[in-house]
Amino acid sequence: MLRILEIIDVGKDTSGPFLLCQLREGDEVSQLRLSIDSVTYQGIRASIPDLPASGKRYRLSFASSRHRRKRKRYGSISIIDGHAIRRVVVCGSDVFFHQLTRLHRMELHPLADASNGLGAGTNDADFHDVKEVDTDLSTAETDAPHRKWRMWLPWVGAVTVLCVALPVGLFTTKEFHTLAPPTVATTNVGNPVYSSTERAASIPAKTIRPVPPQKPARAEKAVGNAGRSSDTKAGAVAKPSGKRVLQTSPGGVMYQVPSGDVALTIDDGPTAYTADIVRVFQKYGVPVTFFFVSSRISQFSEGIRAAVAAGDVIGSHSVSHPILTKLSAAEQRFQILASRAALEKYVPYRVTLFRPPYGSFNGTTSSILKQNGMELVLWNRDPRDWAAKSPEEIVHSVLESHPSGGVYDLHDTKLTLEALPAIIQGLKKMGLHIVSLSANGYPTNGS
Repeated sequence: MLRILEIIDVGKDTSGPFLLCQLREGDEVSQLRLSIDSVTYQGIRASIPDLPASGKRYRLSFASSRHRRKRKRYGSISIIDGHAIRRVVVCGSDVFFHQLTRLHRMELHPLADASNGLGAGTNDADFHDVKEVDTDLSTAETDAPHRKWRMWLPWVGAVTVLCVALPVGLFTTKEFHTLAPPTVATTNVGNPVYSSTERAASIPAKTIRPVPPQKPARAEKAVGNAGRSSDTKAGAVAKPSGKRVLQTSPGGVMYQVPSGDVALTIDDGPTAYTADIVRVFQKYGVPVTFFFVSSRISQFSEGIRAAVAAGDVIGSHSVSHPILTKLSAAEQRFQILASRAALEKYVPYRVTLFRPPYGSFNGTTSSILKQNGMELVLWNRDPRDWAAKSPEEIVHSVLESHPSGGVYDLHDTKLTLEALPAIIQGLKKMGLHIVSLSANGYPTNGS
């Protein structure tokens, strides 16, 4: 089955450089984070410096090849902008491309370590750290002299043959020229024997018919038409006057906001910390979007009541946080609709936002959501707050990850609660506008 890997974002946090991607296999989609080494990070950043850019998609090829002389491995990224497609070369480490091959063969499954428990790890693939890359490169350096010697062997052989053949040829011409039949000499002059290179050089210029190059004007026109069509077709996002609209992917999945804005979203609540999280956002006068797991509402109903009273946006995160792609259509329908029904007992409006656990969904998920007037919401910033050891680590991950345009996937935990004041203040100092999400474009309130 065809597998497609699309890059959503590339960044760094306290755990190192990473890629945030979507892995598509048939109608199944998994959002995953791949830890990468610094060599690959620099290579991707150099190839696509405008990532993330609104309206563009970045498809990473699983194939790669190694440049012998440079001792580097290269792959490619297809940049899809409307109907225009441009491919760029990307340099990365051997280890990265080896693990990419394993991911393509599904020897390395993105959800292999995900459990049904709340707060379980995210979709990290087991990519190796830069230390392994250094080990691989040092081995390559050790073998380099042998490769260089092998590279020079043909030249040494050619020079040796030339040194031996030249004196013999001179001797033969001088001593035995009179023995050569005149007809042979005439034949050699009239019909010289060429190498393939010499034969091509000997053909008169007028007989050579090169293939005419493509007309640049036509290519530019095609790109221009693609650019115009991308602004008007279904994948584009129109902006109603007076109201900012959440940007979506070509498949209609929410995952980013316009440049200059930031959305902070909180998953896996309600918990004992939800009401305090609501109060932090109220203190700083900024909105937040919660994605609640409905099986926890009965235990922590004060959390959802506090969010409703504050006017915060509330979406569904399923009933019990399963991997939806492993469920039947009936089981998925229950996770989506039963969760919405439970939330709407507290929320005074129709719940229309749904975030799939682990970012994993398929065509069945999308179909159920569409039939019930709901929209699927992902993210493009993953600060890994669930794995943090301190609030400072979370703050650093958020503020050092190019926040503009980001939809942050945070979690309803004690450390995240403690990190929020510094995160909000830091985003404000950057001049960013903190917003919440909604199905029809998000509210204009925020700071």
